[in-house]
Amino acid sequence: MTLAATEDGRTAGGVSRPAALAVSVLATLAVMLLMAHTLANVTMRYVFNMPLQGASEIAGAWYMPLIAFSGFVLAQAGDRHIAANILFDQLPPRLRREVAVGGAGLCAAICALFAWFSFGEAMHGREIGRMVIAGSFELIVWPATFAAPAAFAALTAMLAWKTVALLAAPAEAISPAALGEADGPDGRAAAGRGVWLGRFAIVALLGVAVGGVLLSESRTAAALSALGLLLILLFLHVPVAFALAVPGLLGLWAIRPRSVETMLADKPYEATATWTLSVLPMFVFMGLLLWKSGLTTRIYEAARQWLAWLPGGLAVSTNMAGTGLAAVSGSTLGTTYALSRIGIPEMLARGYDRRLAVGSVMVAGLPGQLIPPSTFLVVYAGIAEVPIGPQLMAGVGPGLLISAVFSLAMVLFALASPGAVGRGTGAAEPVDWAERWRALGRIWPLPALIAVVLGGMYSGVLTATEAGAAGAAGALLLTLVLLGRGAPRAIVGAGVETVIVTGSIFLLIVGAEILSSMLTLSGLTRGFAAWVGAMEFGRIEFLLIVMVAYLVMGMFMDPLPMMLLTVPLLIPILNGMEVSLLWFGVFTVFMAELGILTPPVGILSFVMHSILQDRAVNAGQRISLGDVFVSVALFLPIAVVAAVLLILFPTVATWLPDSMMLR
Repeated sequence: MTLAATEDGRTAGGVSRPAALAVSVLATLAVMLLMAHTLANVTMRYVFNMPLQGASEIAGAWYMPLIAFSGFVLAQAGDRHIAANILFDQLPPRLRREVAVGGAGLCAAICALFAWFSFGEAMHGREIGRMVIAGSFELIVWPATFAAPAAFAALTAMLAWKTVALLAAPAEAISPAALGEADGPDGRAAAGRGVWLGRFAIVALLGVAVGGVLLSESRTAAALSALGLLLILLFLHVPVAFALAVPGLLGLWAIRPRSVETMLADKPYEATATWTLSVLPMFVFMGLLLWKSGLTTRIYEAARQWLAWLPGGLAVSTNMAGTGLAAVSGSTLGTTYALSRIGIPEMLARGYDRRLAVGSVMVAGLPGQLIPPSTFLVVYAGIAEVPIGPQLMAGVGPGLLISAVFSLAMVLFALASPGAVGRGTGAAEPVDWAERWRALGRIWPLPALIAVVLGGMYSGVLTATEAGAAGAAGALLLTLVLLGRGAPRAIVGAGVETVIVTGSIFLLIVGAEILSSMLTLSGLTRGFAAWVGAMEFGRIEFLLIVMVAYLVMGMFMDPLPMMLLTVPLLIPILNGMEVSLLWFGVFTVFMAELGILTPPVGILSFVMHSILQDRAVNAGQRISLGDVFVSVALFLPIAVVAAVLLILFPTVATWLPDSMMLR
């Protein structure tokens, strides 16, 4: 719950703390109601053969907008909206502040437009009595549509406050050393020239891109200029959602002006009021509860007890524990954070090479966005318009394959270089079978929840959202049992974090759908597909090119921006090559996940370096950022091998959803 107050009683985003807490309570209540209502419908359907009328309509039209739009506000309150940190930190401090002011002002203006037009649409809905009709069931929805203008009005105020706060920041707060001015007048002059050159370059690039969008004579040229503007905004640290929406809206203005008002008025509510994506908050809530309940430590201990006897056994144990956590968490960063504090100190104490210890933890989280629950696969399913249940099941086989490939690589590395895994310096102590079975018994909730979630979806007994709600309810009960008096605080914290994560993702979806609409209307996607067809690439050749492109983009972009930028362009080509969209969802998520490892932008490398500064983790050893990068380089070729295996053997991903849909 990242809502710490500043000295004036406001959060980082400028909203008063009481207001943020009030929104947090309402949004957490909406998450709990969504879970309870979904489970009540399942119970009524199977126990009494009387499903609740309009359960999915209520969840989509009421609960989801409340959760998503509250998440917009809370994410801004905690300064948690997703941004790509590509070039921003490299700018001189004065220029960085000016860019931040411009970015905040731009976002405030866009939010004001969304607030104005969505308010008009909400008023129109009230006048006509907007409702959803499902058979004989009629659900009034017009009051829920006012959540959109309310949220965007709040965002406008918060972003305006941020803009003013940045402008009012005292110049002396930026140190001369940070500006490179410590060397005297020459240093100050050089810094000044750098700022002015930077200003000129940014203004020129923005002018060329915007002019290209608005003044191009062809739709294709306008769309290409819009993509250029998108990249510039990403480089300038504009939140990804707005970096997607702004070029999309400008491109639509150039191609079909009347569609801009429709997008501003309708798209926010339409993108959030969706039953199919209601699985997202359920999976996030489940994973956060299990993490807070302490199951992480138990999973690692069980893996260590059973696998430590292998060559490189502690590294293998860490990797397998990450796979187990992936089945209940779906967060690569969360898995890495937990395992680093458990696994790295033990491996270092056993004499493992520090780079092997760090690398084994970093790759342990990679199956996290493949094995359900996976937020990225849910987002991909929404973009590609494929069924969420089969898409989630498609990640099971590849997730297990990737985990097995990394584990095998660790065993082979230990056999080839025994000194790197502590041989002769205190290898893992043997454990008896009684201890092994006790450790296994302490993680019984894991297989139980996996059986409920995956078994329910595979059998068709539960929809993806219902399976997520069942898993969240199980995680809630487990948290109550394991934490006792500390459970309420953990549950509220998990609820607020769920709303923040859900809100930040849905704001991305709004921006991505606007950009996707612009690309479709421009004809760029069709033209790109025709060009690829003319090149006569085979399936494997094309996918290898895509893999290399993702590896390069991963050096500069975070996973979600990569997916949102590339998937709409690639889907027409994939359909032409008869590539399964379910398979490609798994492939693109895995390649995007590698992006959080690879420098210079790979956020996981910097998160890991920060964790390693704690003496409780590094066991007194100095582990530099260079060591972290070497750890990544050690395992990256293995990840590429795993990606090639997915290309060569696509049935690893498709057999499970195919058998599921044939039932």
